[in-house]
Amino acid sequence: MVNRAHTQTNRSNLGRVLSIGRSRTRHVTVRSFSEMPKVLIGNQPDQQESAEKRRRKNNNKMAGCCCACPPVCIFFSIVGFILLGGIIAASVIALVSQSTKTTTTTISTKTTTLSKSTTSTTTTTTTVSTTSTMTTTTTVSTTTTTTTTTAASISSTQTTNTTTAVTTIITANSCSPSCNSQQTCIQSICLNVGHLACVLVWSRSGDGDIVVTTPNGKTINYQNIGPSSSTDQGILDRDDTSSTGPENIYWPSSGSLPPTGTYYMCFESYSFSPTISSSDPLTVTYHTVHASGAFFNYTRTFTSVLSDSYNCGATSSTLIGSFTYP
Repeated sequence: MVNRAHTQTNRSNLGRVLSIGRSRTRHVTVRSFSEMPKVLIGNQPDQQESAEKRRRKNNNKMAGCCCACPPVCIFFSIVGFILLGGIIAASVIALVSQSTKTTTTTISTKTTTLSKSTTSTTTTTTTVSTTSTMTTTTTVSTTTTTTTTTAASISSTQTTNTTTAVTTIITANSCSPSCNSQQTCIQSICLNVGHLACVLVWSRSGDGDIVVTTPNGKTINYQNIGPSSSTDQGILDRDDTSSTGPENIYWPSSGSLPPTGTYYMCFESYSFSPTISSSDPLTVTYHTVHASGAFFNYTRTFTSVLSDSYNCGATSSTLIGSFTYP
């Protein structure tokens, strides 16, 4: 009884299903085998309807979220734009820094200055005396300066020449009593002249010695005072050992004439305190006096002690000057 009732129920359900299947069956023409899946899917309205509903449901959820939280959406949008802008800016800076290279070159200028200076001085003093002494001093000074400067170029060369002439008239030194006609007054002392006289003075107190060599090679000094053949009849008639001179060698007018030719005049520093040096120099002057009244001066300054063992010639280290007689 139960089985029969169950069988009837199953039949009833089967009939209902078949009825539904028949009612939903449609005939569709398929042109090719490849179109069959599309046709089969497209002929299932329930599945198509379900997909449409799911899409609408998702859209509604998203719309609901944006509508429910608009500030959050705006905030995240702004943050996204900022992050994107930062990334772009960083990329641009990196590219610029990698593609830009600066090179600086400095060229220095080297300056070299070369200077050459040459100075030459010639001094000649001439004095003609009758009752008084007249001194004419002529000084010729030539200075040449050459300057070369290099600083990517070469500058000019400058040369300067200077000539100075000085004339001085000096009256005779005062001697008391007055000197006779055969004498001259130097440093307030009357000295014999005769045919020719060589007088030596120096600038500070000490013991200096006169040395004169004649044209015949005869040397006169305190060790060989004359008159004799070894002095060509010249005489050392005054020697000073403690002051500034004068010392004198002369040829008496009563004797023979001095030899003709060149005479050399030298100076030996026997004893000076302080010792002659660059800080304590000594200036030495010779006066030559002729019977005619001609008067010549020769001067040299020493900055060290020099000696030629009382020899005197053209190459002597102690040479003050030379002259030609008559």
